[in-house]
Amino acid sequence: MFPKRSRILVDPKVQWAIGRRVMLHWFLFAICLVSVNMMMETISMLSEESFSAAVWSAASGQSSIIVVMAVMLPMFVLDTMKLTNRFAGPMHRLRQAILKLPSGDPIKPLSFRSGDFWSDVANDFNRLTRQHEAIRTRNQQLEIEIRELRRLSEQRDVAAV
Repeated sequence: MFPKRSRILVDPKVQWAIGRRVMLHWFLFAICLVSVNMMMETISMLSEESFSAAVWSAASGQSSIIVVMAVMLPMFVLDTMKLTNRFAGPMHRLRQAILKLPSGDPIKPLSFRSGDFWSDVANDFNRLTRQHEAIRTRNQQLEIEIRELRRLSEQRDVAAV
């Protein structure tokens, strides 16, 4: 029904908040991983080297882990942004439809892409807009009836004089 998403960021404020959190978790994980690995290597080298030499050797051995982690970070963030599109996109479309509601502009039935979260929200919103439109139509009919009744009442008042 919908083409593949062309934008990575639909709601940058929300998506970058989540992206920053993923990066924070990644950095904390990387620090823990390197620290534990260095500690284990340092302990295993203490019988062969001095403490400072063992720490230096263990630290220099972490470069491959750091490179792998650095290469993985952009993939983690990009995948997170794509995942957040599955809820940011529907909320963006819902917000746009809600903004049209008071203006009286016709609103197409809301639908989300396959795999998006909150597809039931689209159904609920569509039911709400149908009810809203029925109430709006009935209100317009009643306004026409009121104007007609006023006109007839004014005609009777004029005829009575």
